[in-house]
Amino acid sequence: MNLKTIDKLSDFISIENQYHYEDFNIFFSDEYKNYITSSTECYKLFYNSILIIPVIIKKHFIFKYAEFISEPAKLIPSDIDIKQYSLFIDSVCDELKTTYKIDWINQPSSATLFAAPPSHSKSIPFGSHVIDLTLSEGEIFSKIHSKHRNAIKKGEKDGVRVVVGGLELISDYYSIDKETWARSNKTAYSQQQYESLLGHLNKYSKVFISYYNNQPQTGAIILYNRQMAYYLYGASITRPHTGAGNLLQWHVIKTMKGLNVMKYSFVGCRINADENSKYYNIQRFKERFGGDLMSVTLFKVIYKPLKYYLYKIIVSAILSIKGEKIVIAKDIIDQEYEKWNG
Repeated sequence: MNLKTIDKLSDFISIENQYHYEDFNIFFSDEYKNYITSSTECYKLFYNSILIIPVIIKKHFIFKYAEFISEPAKLIPSDIDIKQYSLFIDSVCDELKTTYKIDWINQPSSATLFAAPPSHSKSIPFGSHVIDLTLSEGEIFSKIHSKHRNAIKKGEKDGVRVVVGGLELISDYYSIDKETWARSNKTAYSQQQYESLLGHLNKYSKVFISYYNNQPQTGAIILYNRQMAYYLYGASITRPHTGAGNLLQWHVIKTMKGLNVMKYSFVGCRINADENSKYYNIQRFKERFGGDLMSVTLFKVIYKPLKYYLYKIIVSAILSIKGEKIVIAKDIIDQEYEKWNG
């Protein structure tokens, strides 16, 4: 399929000058590439005449693996059939295996919207709720579930305030982020990791914090450009004031719409989640904002199973040392696979 590679989007645009930055989501951008490569990962764009996709390649000791950080973007105005789409994904996987000598391809980010998995992959159905921000504010609000609308109004009535900013809010965000991770007996990302993300993407990121009686309640870190805004990270104290999280998301929606962003993704939805699982309430919260559920897929491709499982054992041991209650590290695919293929 005449597959080509290039190091960054600006180089691609300068060569193929019929394209513009706004044709691609934020994960294609030079700014995101610079953020990724600041921690030594290799970033590449693979493309042919109809599709382009960003990939990161990582090497840890004897292990080398890749990860798709976005679904492919179209390079032509017409629709692309699923066969062309699948052939492109397969060609990228083959290139990663043969030229870059990777051992496996990780599960992509839950922010991705893949229409089909590669051949010979382990995959599950997945989704994301996406709001159309080109609708009027009234139309968007009318699609929100009545319980969420009431919670938004209660938050406003009770004096919950939402502050929008950047790096200056990261300390407050980090304080509730640690509390969020602790509820799952997991270690939070470091404050420095969030600062690096916001520092590299300062023009394309916002931090939202809701406050009640001047105390942080809930938070969100949003990455965006004109194509799409992503609810990339979220956090809350254990018992936030009623409506604080709902009001925060309503502020995100209005802010992104005001910036002429076309869509807002709540990032990640397990299909048919067990009502007794912690994911059920999280997904119901997202669903009730009225976005369309984009039915997609998550996948991974394992070329060298022994190396892959050795890596998982090492990661699990490190997490156990940090105090996390994990036997063998599992991604979403591991957790959900039997439900769909048992």
